[in-house]
Amino acid sequence: MNINKEQLILKYLNNQCSETELEIISELFKDVANEKELSEIFGRALKKTESHLEMTQEHNMEIWNRIKSETKPDFKHKPSGSRKFHTYSWFRIAASLLLLSGITYLFVNNFVGSEYEKVTSTDITVQSFLGNKKLLTLPDGSLAYMNSGTKITYPTAFNENMRKIELVGEAFFEIVEDENRPFIIETSSVSTKVLGTSFNLSSYENEPFELTLVTGKVEVSSNQEKDIMTLFPNEQVLYNTDMGLFNKQKVDTKPFTAWKEGNLVLKGSLSDVTKKIERWYNKKIVIKNKALEKCIIDASYKNQYLDNVLQGLAFLLDLEYTIEGDTIILDGNGC
Repeated sequence: MNINKEQLILKYLNNQCSETELEIISELFKDVANEKELSEIFGRALKKTESHLEMTQEHNMEIWNRIKSETKPDFKHKPSGSRKFHTYSWFRIAASLLLLSGITYLFVNNFVGSEYEKVTSTDITVQSFLGNKKLLTLPDGSLAYMNSGTKITYPTAFNENMRKIELVGEAFFEIVEDENRPFIIETSSVSTKVLGTSFNLSSYENEPFELTLVTGKVEVSSNQEKDIMTLFPNEQVLYNTDMGLFNKQKVDTKPFTAWKEGNLVLKGSLSDVTKKIERWYNKKIVIKNKALEKCIIDASYKNQYLDNVLQGLAFLLDLEYTIEGDTIILDGNGC
């Protein structure tokens, strides 16, 4: 079915959508791959509204984030044969507010699915919600696809000699080439230097540094010893903070960049993959029987609801799960 997204969103902004059209919009919002396109469409659609009033950025983001959160199904109960969405009331409230106020969303940086943007005299900090992802456009035009629970700090404008940002979490970068200004990404333990390239970088708090190079060339150096290692396409480097050592290997990059397209790839021990599930769905997971922690899983889910993922884990590892509010409890005999 061909959908005129701009016409549909314009109807949404004017509170003219039918129940079916609201459902279609809900599906569009839930797919992170649509976010850049939706932000551009919103920008165009908002210009066609009649009101010229402007609300603050805080009001804009409050409404946007409520819309995003309300497009997800309720996981507080066990799955049943049918699923109801609770999106309509907030879609209509938000649509009315948008129409009455003529909200001009600050989409200069594709500000979608972000928890906050804090501006100081020289730096901007952007953090994506747990359970959400965000596409950020940096001052030089470089792109950062931010995974759940990621924070990026960057200057309002890069200087003449260097482009430098700080990262906590995971992001896929597409860096604009500039031979005169290297691009530097600082994490807690490793500094990454690039000129023009694309790669995935993961450096969550209390988790190992991991960089997977797709195109171009990068250099990484530890903040402790300043050892330098060069990476080429289809290579990955891990950094052991305790030992202060890099480990480089050849890899298939697709599993490490699949999250950008809405694919949740779970590969490794249950204790490791549950961290990814927690960030992906903004839930807390408790493994009741510690014998389960070392169970190995290798699975992939494309735009799946949480209950489908949990059912998959239950089948593969012969475990049981219960949901208590925002907490998921896993139990079983272990492996």
